[in-house]
Amino acid sequence: MGISVLAQAFLGTYALAEDGWGIAGLFIFTGLTVMFGQVKKCGIRKDRRLTLLAVFFGVCTVVGRSYEAVGSWNMLVGTPVLVCEAIADLLGFCFLYRGVLLLPAGLLQGECAAGKSRILRRDCRGRVEEILFERHPFLVPLAVMFLCSLPVLISFFPGTLEADAYRQLANMRSGDWDAHYPVMASLFMDQVLRLGQLLFRNDNLAFFLYTGTQYFLQWLVFAYTMTVLGRMRTPVVIRWGALVYFSMFSVFQMYGYTMVKDSMFYIVFLLFVSLFADIIMRGAGSGTGRLVAAFGVVSMLPVFFRNNGLHLIIFTAAAGFLLCRKYKMLYAAMLCGAFAGALINGGAAKLCGVEGGSVREMLSVPLQQTARYLTEHYDEVTPKERKALEGIFEVELQEVAALYQPEISDPVKDCVAYRPDREVLAAYLQVWGQQFLKHPDTYVQAFLNHTYGYFYPDRECFWEGIGVYGIGESWPWDGMDLNPWFVLENGWMREQIRQVHLWMSHLPVVSSLYSCGMHNFVLIGMCAFLPGSGRRRELFFFAPCVGCVLICLISPVNALIRYMLPVMACLPLNLAWCFMPETAGEIDKAD
Repeated sequence: MGISVLAQAFLGTYALAEDGWGIAGLFIFTGLTVMFGQVKKCGIRKDRRLTLLAVFFGVCTVVGRSYEAVGSWNMLVGTPVLVCEAIADLLGFCFLYRGVLLLPAGLLQGECAAGKSRILRRDCRGRVEEILFERHPFLVPLAVMFLCSLPVLISFFPGTLEADAYRQLANMRSGDWDAHYPVMASLFMDQVLRLGQLLFRNDNLAFFLYTGTQYFLQWLVFAYTMTVLGRMRTPVVIRWGALVYFSMFSVFQMYGYTMVKDSMFYIVFLLFVSLFADIIMRGAGSGTGRLVAAFGVVSMLPVFFRNNGLHLIIFTAAAGFLLCRKYKMLYAAMLCGAFAGALINGGAAKLCGVEGGSVREMLSVPLQQTARYLTEHYDEVTPKERKALEGIFEVELQEVAALYQPEISDPVKDCVAYRPDREVLAAYLQVWGQQFLKHPDTYVQAFLNHTYGYFYPDRECFWEGIGVYGIGESWPWDGMDLNPWFVLENGWMREQIRQVHLWMSHLPVVSSLYSCGMHNFVLIGMCAFLPGSGRRRELFFFAPCVGCVLICLISPVNALIRYMLPVMACLPLNLAWCFMPETAGEIDKAD
């Protein structure tokens, strides 16, 4: 029964996608069968959490397929035939996910003897591993990352530019500046460019002063993370994977060289989490006090480069206080740093005359729900509701419905008054609540349609793809006193690199690294199984990444890889935190 369900769910899906079974499907089926046989004796196979997690992943997959195909759950409930097909798919995916989860779950609890002795060894073997991971765990990985990024560094000199960063810079230099973009990030971006223009009298070198500094900082942080992995006594296979991941993953190669606030954010975010882990691993030894002070300073940086950075730090500290009070000094340090960063941000905004951002930036979810309501139930809008909605929208309600895009809220948000009166906003929220009571299913569908990509591994990253490969040659740079361009005029090499990156993003298994949904599946899986190892309180370490995911759910775009970069960058650290059996339970016992 199990094999037939597996064949229906997985091989059937593969056959439809490839228009035939093919030898690849046979190999995949054989590989899964072998894997299931290897883990069938693991005691964890009876763990109820494994079944619940498999059901959750199965539901996410089935629902995600429906929303990707038709933008609703109609593929699941449209007709009795569709309901039966959805149930069959769900059973098949649950069986598949449960089998796939057995292997890492068994390794995590040390129940598969073969995996424990061979796969998760911690001792370095051979001269190469000794040089990489023991003698020079910082310098040698740093050199490897530099060499791997050298083709991108040369071909795309002086760097690439994301459209959001162009708007950020253009708004600032035109004087039309508000707190929609982080104030300190805008100042840093602008002042580095002006310094480069002053020093070099060349726009390309000025632009490279920012992107090159950011790229080098990324390599330093990645190399430091590799050092921390060694201090955590991470299994060698994870350390090898981390080195390849940091060196070759095209998302890091391109976004690390791209001017946009999100690139600097994921770099400082990883530095924050790595230093957090480093201090915990060092214990109460000498120099810890200085590291804690440095940690407080580093905690300011996420606040500087993202407006919700303060909320992220507060969430992390709150989770730490609730789960494990042993590190209360660290939580206090991160809170002090975050609030200091917020004060600096506020002071800089006041000095520069920067106005506050628009409230509509926090209303992506309710505005999408209202727009979908207008799309599906426009005739049911009462005169009173119409008056309230017309007060907050600057266009006709029919136009709001026409502009509705299920996976991106910007078109609808742009129709909202930039700074609506409190009375207008209160009236809108009241109508929003009333319409929810009328058609809650419409609201749920709008939310799922706007977020399913963060929990559906097959959803390709939205909009920007896997990186930025241009510098915006057609943008009106003249009004900004800046005009960078690619120095290497022949674009053949840049196009080849772009094609290689695109090819990598579609490789089997590797393609999962480009999926927002897959990264969240891994994070959820780690959070689910860590308590079963007697390490419930150690869940606090995942709080920064969990906070990032929660922010993604209220963000303007579904499955945008740029928003998931912090979680992606922390993947090796999170895996290392799970695979520390020699310290399992110690944090829980000491409080």
